[in-house]
Amino acid sequence: MTADTQPGTPQRRWSFRTRLTITIAAVFVAAGIGLVAVQYLLVQTFFQSASGATVCTSVQLKDAEDPGASIDCVSVKGDNPVGEVMAPPGGIDILTPENLESTLEEYSGALTEEVLGSLLVASFAVIAIFAIIAVLLAGWLANRSLSRIAEVTALTRRITTDELDRRLDLTGPDDEIKELGDTIDGMLDRLHTGFEAQDRFIQNASHELRTPLTVTRAALEIPLEQGRVPIELEPAVRRALSANEHSARLIEALLVLAQGRIRTADRLQIDLSALLGAAVTEAEVDAAARGVDVAVEFSVTSTLVEGDDELLRLAVRNLLDNAVRYNDDRGVVIVRMDPSRPAFSVENTGRELSAAEVAAFGEPFHRGEASRWADREGFGLGLSIVRAVAAAHGGELDLLPRHGGGLLAEFSVGRS
Repeated sequence: MTADTQPGTPQRRWSFRTRLTITIAAVFVAAGIGLVAVQYLLVQTFFQSASGATVCTSVQLKDAEDPGASIDCVSVKGDNPVGEVMAPPGGIDILTPENLESTLEEYSGALTEEVLGSLLVASFAVIAIFAIIAVLLAGWLANRSLSRIAEVTALTRRITTDELDRRLDLTGPDDEIKELGDTIDGMLDRLHTGFEAQDRFIQNASHELRTPLTVTRAALEIPLEQGRVPIELEPAVRRALSANEHSARLIEALLVLAQGRIRTADRLQIDLSALLGAAVTEAEVDAAARGVDVAVEFSVTSTLVEGDDELLRLAVRNLLDNAVRYNDDRGVVIVRMDPSRPAFSVENTGRELSAAEVAAFGEPFHRGEASRWADREGFGLGLSIVRAVAAAHGGELDLLPRHGGGLLAEFSVGRS
């Protein structure tokens, strides 16, 4: 007994390619047999119907009372012996050999012409019918053969970064489709392992980076508050504290950007309109200090979405802060709520922006030329974080140059 036939060894069934080939071949063979059978029946029917045709000729009759008598039409019936004619009363029903041969030749030509003409018309009709049947069978066969591929596609689309523990677990014959499903499951295993390792790294890095910053800040703030820092060193200590705070905020931004995909695991019902209104109220204080007016245009009172409240607040705050910070003196920020879907837009006045500049704003650490004349409080991560939050909520962030100068940011999320 070979290894392939040992008990307990799983036997591989016919491959998907083999089964599809055999099925198509069987369909075509069956269609060919049907076509031949139909053609045979048609020819048989046409000959039977043509055997009763009336052949018109001029036939001289032998031994008639009138030697010049003749008949013009010879009717050859399927149940009459060859050579018998339906002669008029008083006529002779036996043809001469010469006239018989001429009559049969003419009859044979008429029969052939009639059968071939009928067969040609019927053949086109049969081809049309079989073409329709072939299309229907091909569609059914394609749908049946590719339905499992559609199942794999649908299952794969439903697996998101928040559900990497899901698997396809395809059933059915052990063929190429099953092998494809198992390969995707293996890929998901590797992705799940990789994301878990990334999450552990983020948590460890968060702890390891925050701890020394906290210790450093405490070591600088305590003697500064107690007045034990010499006057000539106090500016340097305060600069060190400012740098420490800057580093802490940078680390927080990086961690939020890295954790954006996993923070939506526990989704809640959130009123996006109310959240946006509260964020605008907070932003108006900073906007007033910078001489920027904030205009709000809301046409809806409630827009419910499913998501992470903290992340959505962070995204809204970043958009408003970006619009206020990178603006003209006495500029304007306009906030609009989209009534047709869970989305809003924030636009600000400012200098003219090119499409290439706007496309680069969503990249991490990119602040554009505006950062050279504006304050340097930002890190160029705000819009990157907003884009990550939108993607984590099934939406997107669209950045467009504003007509007349400035930036238009459109933020959307998936509907609950």
